[in-house]
Amino acid sequence: MEVSGTTVANFELGTNITLSETLAVSTGAVSNIKSGCAITMMPKILLSGGSINDEISINAGEVTFEVGGTYGGTGSPTFGNGFTWTAGGFSGSGVVHVTGILNSSSNNGHTIGGSKELRISNVATFTSAPVVMSGTAKILVLPGGSFIWNGTTFLNFSGTSSNVFEVQNGGIFHKAGTGVLTFNNIPFFNYGVLKGIGTINFAAFSNVGMVSPGLTTGVLTLNKFSNTNSTLSIDINGPGIAGTDRDSLKLQVRQPV
Repeated sequence: MEVSGTTVANFELGTNITLSETLAVSTGAVSNIKSGCAITMMPKILLSGGSINDEISINAGEVTFEVGGTYGGTGSPTFGNGFTWTAGGFSGSGVVHVTGILNSSSNNGHTIGGSKELRISNVATFTSAPVVMSGTAKILVLPGGSFIWNGTTFLNFSGTSSNVFEVQNGGIFHKAGTGVLTFNNIPFFNYGVLKGIGTINFAAFSNVGMVSPGLTTGVLTLNKFSNTNSTLSIDINGPGIAGTDRDSLKLQVRQPV
């Protein structure tokens, strides 16, 4: 099913939709999937500049945000069959359950607004995507989930103090790229594992989990550090080269470890 042009497609109370292919919504178009509507099967979703307002919590097939657009509404959809996030983002309320693999490799704008929560319980890989958070939006890396950033250039997560980036117990935040990763105004809470290489600049950093520099070995540089009831896991192999023969944690602030 394709919704294009300036079309507004309203799926109302009592509407039963059977989709065996793809729900495609392109620039200028709006698809309102309202409470009381029923969708059978798991549709693929292709968002190409339009808007989807989900009030029924779609259990989606493969999801692609291609050239922008907004996935909004009050529903709490499940993206469990692959999510390619090239551009665009989320608004409204509810929770987006990302239980499948998420890939984002473009440098287009990515947004999370309203009170939407992005809950990651699988592998989410970001390369060069800037992310802007607004309202009270949150990103949560759940137990069993991992957020991997493998970019080699600067990446900025920006928002306000009302936003939260949280790695929960059992979750992993893995900075695999050498570039600088900056959280502007967004507080970062680590209850799981923070690991990797390169530099991370935090607006605020709360840590009761584990910090583990390196991939196998490597140098991790942090502008802030918190070690209240936390663990530092570090590989030591004699006085060799830091980052090659042994791990190194560099702190840009005076802080007892």
